[in-house]
Amino acid sequence: MAFKHRRGFVKESEEYALEFREELNLKPHDALDPIELANWLCVPVVALSEHPTIRPEEKQYFATIGQDDFSAATI
Repeated sequence: MAFKHRRGFVKESEEYALEFREELNLKPHDALDPIELANWLCVPVVALSEHPTIRPEEKQYFATIGQDDFSAATI
């Protein structure tokens, strides 16, 4: 079953993306670098490998055989 976004979500997202690209001096269809965008928005980014409360064996798992099991987390 396909995921349904709320009405207007896609248009709103595209407008935000255009605004961010303009603020970052990018062309309308240039790729948005998520780390650069987070820095621009003052959103701290911590790599999983650098997170102080994640155990080394968990870091190792997600860096190797579990790399497809985890993408990112927002807190």
